[in-house]
Amino acid sequence: MEWLPAAVAGGGPWALLGTVILTVVGLLLKGLLVPGPQVDRIVKAYETVIAAKTDDVTAWKTAHALEVEANKVLREQNGKLLEHSTTSAQAWNAIKAAAESRTDDVPT
Repeated sequence: MEWLPAAVAGGGPWALLGTVILTVVGLLLKGLLVPGPQVDRIVKAYETVIAAKTDDVTAWKTAHALEVEANKVLREQNGKLLEHSTTSAQAWNAIKAAAESRTDDVPT
C-alpha cells in the first residue's frame, strides 16, 4: 500500500473508509462523479413534482373554502325555511282557533 498516504495506511480500515467517503463526496460536489446535466434534470423533475403538489394543495384549499361557503348559505336558507314554517304553523293554529270560536255557522 505504497500509494496511500502514511496517515491513512497507519490509521487502519477506518481511516481508509473515511478517505474513500471523503473522496466520493468530493467528486460528487465537483460534478465529476455525476454529470451536471444529469443533476439539473433531477432537480427540474423535483421542482415539477413540488409544483404539482403545490397546485394540488391549492385546489383542495379552494374546494374546502367553497364548501364552507356553500354550507354557510345552506344554513342561512334552512334557518329562513324554519322561520317561515313556524310562522305558517302559528297562522294555521290561529285560523283553527278562530274557526272554532265562530258561532255564526252553528245552528241554534
